[in-house]
Amino acid sequence: MTSEKTANQNFRIETSIHNGIERISYYPEIPNQKPALLFQHGMWHGAWCWSQWQTIFAELGWESHAISLPGHGASEQQGSNQFKTMGQYLSVLSNEIDRFPQKPILIGHSMGGALTQWYLKKIADDLPAVIFLAAWTSHSTFADGTTLHLKRDPFAFFLSGISMSSTPFIRNAESVASMLISNDALYVCRRVKTEIGKRVRPGTVTTQPASLVTKEKYQYALSLGCRRK
Repeated sequence: MTSEKTANQNFRIETSIHNGIERISYYPEIPNQKPALLFQHGMWHGAWCWSQWQTIFAELGWESHAISLPGHGASEQQGSNQFKTMGQYLSVLSNEIDRFPQKPILIGHSMGGALTQWYLKKIADDLPAVIFLAAWTSHSTFADGTTLHLKRDPFAFFLSGISMSSTPFIRNAESVASMLISNDALYVCRRVKTEIGKRVRPGTVTTQPASLVTKEKYQYALSLGCRRK
């Protein structure tokens, strides 16, 4: 476990790995005595993606935690990501929730939003609150998203089908930007399409870690030709 105190001394950050799962925790100096926040990332991300959110909430007195699913962030691989099931990811999330002395408020993004829905349906409807951020749809992500993905990137849809992997959707910088960065995002990067994900050659299909959208890639993209609205 590593622990650090922030420069403004309002909160501390702890990073730990328990049973192979990375956890990044923010502890405010003066907690607000409300349930802690638990952030669950989506595809191609890790606990790192919540750092700005956790900083904001910590300054407001909220304790928060973010975990990385197996094979993401600093968590152990625990088998191929390509063949991971939602049930396996749900088990990780459920185990994490059980660690809290008081049930947390669960915040899920994209696939993490789907896991949040699965928790409510398959585990327990016992959380004080849940928040969905661009979550997967509740019934059929494939049916609801087929037209969207075909329109956005038909080549990736084809490659995904023959490779049985979602990696083609982030096979190059342009596809990453299309999938994950909206036109009205807080940060607008002129060179994001050529910088983020640059380690993946256009048109290639890979399931190697280099194909993941990493914290370093985001930070690098944001540092190149970016302006804040």
